Amino acid sequence: MVMAGVQPHSYTRKKTATTGADMKERRHFSRIDSLNLVHVTCHDHTGKALKQGIGRTINVSEEGILLETHFEIDPDERPALSIGLEEELVDIQTRVIHLHLEEKNKFLTGLSFAELDEKTLTVLKKFIKLFNEHHKTSA
Repeated sequence: MVMAGVQPHSYTRKKTATTGADMKERRHFSRIDSLNLVHVTCHDHTGKALKQGIGRTINVSEEGILLETHFEIDPDERPALSIGLEEELVDIQTRVIHLHLEEKNKFLTGLSFAELDEKTLTVLKKFIKLFNEHHKTSA
């Protein structure tokens, strides 16, 4: 629809290929490595969701994960983690093994994984592999 007296805006898109060497960094903020992030939902003993947020993976194995969060995960709560890789998303039930207040509003929580089905274990193994590869190259 064209309004009286207003010319439609037209533009052309330049199709140019750029390489990494040609590209200039334009971000104002550093990119957060999303591989390290997992979604956390804490439930009570009846299964009612109490709180949720994002945790940063500090380390991970097939037995458990050490997460950094800005909220406390109470030992009586039942945290569930959502981990996504490409098109695969799995939810993992965990239990709190230990909790440490690192600094104000920064908690380190050790979680052990509950029983894992084959699909969840496969995705978890991919997550561990990518996590370890990333941390080898960034160390």
